[in-house]
Amino acid sequence: MAPKIVIAHAAQDEPLVTRIEEKLHQSGFNQVIKDVVNGENQQDGSHMDETEIILLAMCPELLSSSYSRSVNMNSALERHKEGRGKIFLVLMRPVKGLDQRFASLPVLADHASLQKDQESALQALIPAMLAHSTQPWDPTKIHEDKGGTSNASPPFFTRILTGVDDFLLAHPRFIIALAIFIGLLVGILLEPSVNPSLQSLTQLGDPRWANWLQILGVMLPILIPSFVGFLLTKSKRLSYEIIEDVGLLNNQKDRGENDIKLMVNGRQENKARVMMVRLKNTGDEDIKRDDYESSIRFQFAPKSLIRCSIHDVAPPDKFPPEQLRSFIKLDKKNQEFVEIVKLPLKRRELVNLKIVTREKAGLKVFGSMNDGKITPMRNAQRISLVRTWFLALFICLLPGLVMPTVTSIIYGTPLSQCVSGTINIDSSTAFNDTMKGLVSSYQRTCLFAHINQESKASLNSLSDLKSGAVQIASSEVTPQEAGPPYSSYTGLQEHRVAVIVFTMFINKKVTGIHSLTQQQIVKIYNGTYKKWGDVGGQPANLPIVTVGRSDESGTRHAFINFVMKGQKMNEPAQTYSSTQTVLERVGKQDGAIGYADLGTTNEKQYASTIVTIEIDNQAPTLDQVASNAYPFWAIERVYTRSNPDQLTIAFVNYIKDNLRTDGTFFSLDSIQKDVLATHL
Repeated sequence: MAPKIVIAHAAQDEPLVTRIEEKLHQSGFNQVIKDVVNGENQQDGSHMDETEIILLAMCPELLSSSYSRSVNMNSALERHKEGRGKIFLVLMRPVKGLDQRFASLPVLADHASLQKDQESALQALIPAMLAHSTQPWDPTKIHEDKGGTSNASPPFFTRILTGVDDFLLAHPRFIIALAIFIGLLVGILLEPSVNPSLQSLTQLGDPRWANWLQILGVMLPILIPSFVGFLLTKSKRLSYEIIEDVGLLNNQKDRGENDIKLMVNGRQENKARVMMVRLKNTGDEDIKRDDYESSIRFQFAPKSLIRCSIHDVAPPDKFPPEQLRSFIKLDKKNQEFVEIVKLPLKRRELVNLKIVTREKAGLKVFGSMNDGKITPMRNAQRISLVRTWFLALFICLLPGLVMPTVTSIIYGTPLSQCVSGTINIDSSTAFNDTMKGLVSSYQRTCLFAHINQESKASLNSLSDLKSGAVQIASSEVTPQEAGPPYSSYTGLQEHRVAVIVFTMFINKKVTGIHSLTQQQIVKIYNGTYKKWGDVGGQPANLPIVTVGRSDESGTRHAFINFVMKGQKMNEPAQTYSSTQTVLERVGKQDGAIGYADLGTTNEKQYASTIVTIEIDNQAPTLDQVASNAYPFWAIERVYTRSNPDQLTIAFVNYIKDNLRTDGTFFSLDSIQKDVLATHL
């Protein structure tokens, strides 16, 4: 089928344009519509939205007319830029100061050739038009348009895309939710623990990672102000849409006992319709009366206008009822258009027009504003949609920029200590709860650090470090103190982080015991004392049940080294691999005695079943430890390989800087070096 063509021209060029029309018909272009400006039959672009090709017979009269500045002309120029239509200039007479909007359009023939040899110029018009067309067609394959409506459905993917487009326009908030979801998904996929191939990039020493950080550092100061500027840019925009177009009556179809009739000014109307048109301020600024360059014209084709009224206003009390009529100007003579005269609307305010026509008619809208636009509602929705996309992107970007800073302030972790990556840690059972808190606080601030932690006995932790299963192992005993095979471990690096304090405790049914001497404890654990009466306890005949830790425990080695002082010790009656199990068994076993770190022992759940005791009448306090009067303590150490990665180094430093010294742990700086030397 030949494309539809509109020829826009001044009235005085009608003879020449008629000849152009004839040439087009001869070449197979049989759907030609002429829009005449500055004449009695002046048109305002009523056909432009429905045509594939527009010929502008350009002259001074056309250039200066409202036609060239109409909303429809602007829409046609946009379609030309996007390749969805084509506009050609035919220069009828010299034009000075051609508008920039038209300057880039293809010119089919200059005015000199038309003046000197019109016939040659007309003959060259059709080939030139076909040569410039983005979608050429063959005039020999024209078939007659039989009229009627096509039942052919659009392609499947076109229907899908249209449906998605309509959904997004109707639900812009969905975009924000979708963008946040996508942002989180991408963040998860970029997490090294999920995607092992990225682990090599998580070290700040990697040059590729450093390059990305440099690029990000340069781009963010540029992009963020641009996003914010775009979102906050204000504009004046008045939008319109047809929200309803229904038949009021149709005497050819409406049949009943009594036919319905509508009389207007003594004339019976048989196909009357009601059209509801909405005008809404969709911009970011209020629209005032002075902002309009001209009234807003709603033009109907064919001419069929009967009446127009302002049906409702939002808010309802915007205008007094008697003022509404002053905004409406009807073309009573030709019944072709209605004008809305300089209607002031604040942001988001709207009016609904009720328009009655004699038959179904096409609607075109014309008008202009100073520093503003009059656009179809769908265009306004698209602008809002674009802003929503930018807002969604900014929302996704903002948490990544702000959260590390906020969490750094809340949790007191300098961002300089944050390193991305994944590491595994084994912590001794005595140090486990403290390590768990340190891992949690570090990961809250350093969002891209992933630390897996497990509680194990000290020597088991060292074995895992040696095998490469973990990057950090905590222990209260050195490999040399532990003996073979641990003393043969090489390539390990020791980091001293604090002093950890231990205590002795007994089952609560044993009374009369406040303190035991170091020699009494030795004789209890070597089997010399078998009943509580041997050390002044009650009931005197209650057997002593020794409870201790397994051989791999750092707590057990501290007990042997600093309480037993290397003296012979029988294997405890009951041994367990975890601190918590020792505390639970002592609490349940009548006559039991055990040992554990002070912090875990003082937890509330054990207060009703056990009682802590002093050693040589010395309590496990900082003063007694610092003076070396209280013997049962050790240096808490964390071990790494000799060549640790950046996250391991950062987290070890974090442990040193953030380990709380609250009675369970004492700072190394609070103990004299000669006292520390006794427990190395």
